[in-house]
Amino acid sequence: MACKCLGIMAIGVAMVACSGEKDAKAAQEVVKPAVVYDEVEVQPMYVGGESAMYSFVNEHLEYPKEAKAKGVQGEVLVKCMISNEGKVLEAQVVTSVEESLDAEALRVVKMMPAFNPGMIDGVCVAMWHTVPVKFEIK
Repeated sequence: MACKCLGIMAIGVAMVACSGEKDAKAAQEVVKPAVVYDEVEVQPMYVGGESAMYSFVNEHLEYPKEAKAKGVQGEVLVKCMISNEGKVLEAQVVTSVEESLDAEALRVVKMMPAFNPGMIDGVCVAMWHTVPVKFEIK
């Protein structure tokens, strides 16, 4: 689905490319959106869908050795802000299992590539999204 925010992104990229090094550094700083929605018409979607998202998580997840040795398992729910550009801007644990598993879940969610952003009335918006991260000993 096309997004009206792409034109703005292209302008932003052109501005960074045409500005000096100091301005480019400032433009790369992440600015938290003024409005972050909990509900939208079109939910953010990981590029490639849920199965691709779970594949990414499984590829990058490193089960903490101590937790694994103790047999600690469970599902950590991570609430993250997906920007109107689809980037994960911040993340926090909303359902904890154990400190080391929580930290690993946060690490992986924060490194996720861009999502297709959420939309309201055909406009890309920032919103909160929850990502489940399962830890299972096999």
